Amino acid sequence: MAPVIVLTKADVHEDAQARLAEVEQRLSASVPVLAVNGQSSTTADLLAPWMAAGQTLILLGSSGAGKSTLTNTLASSAQDTGAVRTSDGRGQHTTTARSLHLCPGGACIIDTPGLRTLQLNLDEQELSASFADIDALAAACQFRDCSHQSEPGCAVRDSVDADRLSNFQKLQRETRRHQQTPLERIAARSRWKVLMRSVKEKNRMKRG
Repeated sequence: MAPVIVLTKADVHEDAQARLAEVEQRLSASVPVLAVNGQSSTTADLLAPWMAAGQTLILLGSSGAGKSTLTNTLASSAQDTGAVRTSDGRGQHTTTARSLHLCPGGACIIDTPGLRTLQLNLDEQELSASFADIDALAAACQFRDCSHQSEPGCAVRDSVDADRLSNFQKLQRETRRHQQTPLERIAARSRWKVLMRSVKEKNRMKRG
C-alpha cells in the first residue's frame, strides 16, 4: 500500500502552501503531499499516478475533510456531502458507511466514514522503516539506546524537526505498549506507581 497525503480545500485556505510545507516537514520525504481543490477537475490530473486502471484508492480522514467531495470529483459520483459546523469548525458525519466507486480510467475509490481515532498496528521494525531518516541518524548517536531526548551526543535532536521527532517518540511508546504481554503491562504499571509514590514522598519531604 502506497500512502499519499491529500490536503483538500486548498482553494479556501488562507495559506495552503504554508500548510503544505508544514505537513511535508512532519513526514518522510518518500510520502507525497498534495494540496488540492476537491471540486476541481484538475485534481484528477494531480492524482493520476495513483489512479491507473486496476488501482484502488482508500480515502481516510476526519469528518468534513472533503473525502466524499473528492470521490464525487474523481469518480463522477453523487455522494452526499456536508459542511463543517459553524459552532466549532468540526466536520459532520455525512458518510456513514463504506462505498466503492469506479473512476472513468478504471481505478476504484473506497469512500469511508470520518475517523474519530486511529490506532496503528506496528512493530518497532516497521516503525523504524517509516522513520528511516531518524533511524539512519540514530546510528551516529553517542549511546546505542539513545532516546533522543536529553542524552549528550545525540545525532537526531538537532537534525530532525521537533514535531516529527515528537510524533516518532509517541508512536514508539505506543508500539512498545502494544507489544507487551498482559503481565508486562501490569508490571509496568506497578513500577510507575512505585515511581510516582517516590516522587510524591520526596516532594513532601522538601516541603517539610
